[in-house]
Amino acid sequence: MRLKKRKIIFLLVVTVVITIMIIGLSMYFKPHRDTSSMRPDHIIADSELFSAYTNKFNFAQENYTDKIIELSGELSEIEIADEQTTLIFHLNDGIFGSEGIRCIFSISSPLDVHIGDIVRIRGICDGYNETDVILSSCTLIQER
Repeated sequence: MRLKKRKIIFLLVVTVVITIMIIGLSMYFKPHRDTSSMRPDHIIADSELFSAYTNKFNFAQENYTDKIIELSGELSEIEIADEQTTLIFHLNDGIFGSEGIRCIFSISSPLDVHIGDIVRIRGICDGYNETDVILSSCTLIQER
């Protein structure tokens, strides 16, 4: 009887471990959302979005977080590291340096933009981390 009980427990543990591994791997290999073809939930200037998070956090959290945002503004900095490019809009001088909006692109190749350019970007707003508003899965929107 004990041996049968141990086998059942062992099979249950193995089943749970395999299920967790399958779920984890499917989440890890899940493709990034392509925001280039998605309709934005909000079209907003960089300063307006940043101001909303710094002055009306609850309103911004409710209205912008996890939404598709189309953002426009003057580009302040470009960071290229590993497998991603980050375009940065500096909007405030904080205690620990510049604060603003960070737009993360899932590509490491340079984009055809320069510091000082007025750009339009579409991405998913991940929220505010006490210094920057973060947009992920970003796409550069070309002027027509």
